[in-house]
Amino acid sequence: MKKFKLILFILLSFIMFTNNIYATDENEDLTLSRIYVEPGTLTPEFSETRTYYTLVLDESTESLLIQATPTNENLQYEIKGNDNLQIGENIVTITVYSSDKSKNKVYTINVLKTNNPDEYNALLGTLIIDNYTFTEDFFPEIFEYVTENSTNEDKVDVFAYPQIQDAKVEITGNTNLKDGKNIITVKVISPNGKATREYTININKGNQINLDTNQSNTNIDNIATSDSSKDIKGFAKLITISIILIIFLIAITIYASKKS
Repeated sequence: MKKFKLILFILLSFIMFTNNIYATDENEDLTLSRIYVEPGTLTPEFSETRTYYTLVLDESTESLLIQATPTNENLQYEIKGNDNLQIGENIVTITVYSSDKSKNKVYTINVLKTNNPDEYNALLGTLIIDNYTFTEDFFPEIFEYVTENSTNEDKVDVFAYPQIQDAKVEITGNTNLKDGKNIITVKVISPNGKATREYTININKGNQINLDTNQSNTNIDNIATSDSSKDIKGFAKLITISIILIIFLIAITIYASKKS
């Protein structure tokens, strides 16, 4: 009886071990729940869904202390660019990795080591397409937008105004629109010319119903492909675990028969 309990315990432990090896969470939360910096204060205020920030430091500051907390505390993260800060613009990144390192989410801090931060400001204060709305509200630190409805025009009017008057704005892609998806780019150059930011706007030209139908079909195909891939991977894992368990049980049986 004791021998049977021992074999059962080893078997259950082995099953739990193999399940842990093959278990994956494809929907892992890669967000951060907190970013602490010293010195200085992040602009805008931290939000787990906001991935771009600005931080102004005195020219005498040489390094930046950063502490980050992943929402999933078991995940690892990496901080780059916070040491040996140079005069002007410094890009600091905090990258959160999934448990299998196949995916990541990057938070960016634009660190301005200067006594005149306006000279490095390449952000927009206003972004509007005449008669069209975005799927989400405009925010200076969000750089990609999608229009809610399509156009039948060859040109759309884009109104983009920088936060700093002396900054330059260059708009491309809003003329000679082709049927289907078009990308409009708004490039902002800081007053001193040393910092640039690009905003992109996705707009469709043509029949919105057809575009939505095609998109839906594409999504369905992608979902079907994804589901098939998951089924194949799941089946392969099941076969692998089954083979290992069979070999393990045979070994245990042989061992038990020899002892008896």
